[in-house]
Amino acid sequence: MSKDRLVPAKERSAMLREQLAGGRSEALAPLGREASVLVGTILRACARAEQGLELTDLELRLTEQLDALLGVGAVQEFGRIFQEPGSRASAGLFPDLVTGRGLEQGVDDKALGAWLPSAAQEVLARPEVAVLSLDDLESGALTGSEEVVVVGSRAERAAAVAQAEEGVDAAIN
Repeated sequence: MSKDRLVPAKERSAMLREQLAGGRSEALAPLGREASVLVGTILRACARAEQGLELTDLELRLTEQLDALLGVGAVQEFGRIFQEPGSRASAGLFPDLVTGRGLEQGVDDKALGAWLPSAAQEVLARPEVAVLSLDDLESGALTGSEEVVVVGSRAERAAAVAQAEEGVDAAIN
């Protein structure tokens, strides 16, 4: 996507302020706080960069990509917006990995990897997520109210849950 097709910077900033103040929070977290971890980590990294703090490798990669996509200045602007008092409603939008630490402490690959198992459990426990085996599907286990269905054999299902419980360091390496 070319930069000339993006939303103008002033509009982008106003939209972000509105979302962080709770006006359009449903757009950031359709499946809950866990689903918005990447957005929250990027915004948090922007705030750390705006304050001149040393970024972790993960934060540096994320902010460099944001700069490449939106242009120089976007990181600082998003960082300022994330720190504004009106953005305090954003605490409910993002998981504790993002909001549960001061800006002086960065988020790195290790912290993200340590957080992922708890996030997987929370996502799998949501009422709109159904984790079913192929046998479950054949027996008519779907109710029609599911928004997300994870399907596999009973062994695959058990392995996925076990992997989530043990950690998913391989997923970020």
